Amino acid sequence: MTIGERLLIARKNEGLSQEQVAKLCNLDPSAISFFECGMRTPVARNILKLAEALNCSTDQILGRHEMILRVVPCPMCEGSGRVLNEPMLPD
Repeated sequence: MTIGERLLIARKNEGLSQEQVAKLCNLDPSAISFFECGMRTPVARNILKLAEALNCSTDQILGRHEMILRVVPCPMCEGSGRVLNEPMLPD
C-alpha cells in the first residue's frame, strides 16, 4: 500500500474532504490530491501536519505500523462514507 493510499483511507476515516485537510495543514488542496494519487510524496514536515490533521500516527502514514489498513464500510455510519481500519490477517 502506498503513502497516498494510506492518506486517502485516513482522510475518509475522518470524514474530511481534500480541501478540509489542506486547510488544516496549511497546504494547497492540489497538494493533497497529488499525495493521494502518488504524483508527489509529502516531505517530513507535511507528514507531521497530515498525521495531526488525520488523527493518525506518522508510522501509519509511512506504513511502519504493524496493522495494514483497508477500507471497510462502517455499519453504524451507513451512508456517511466513514470507514474503519481493520488488520488484514495473513493467509
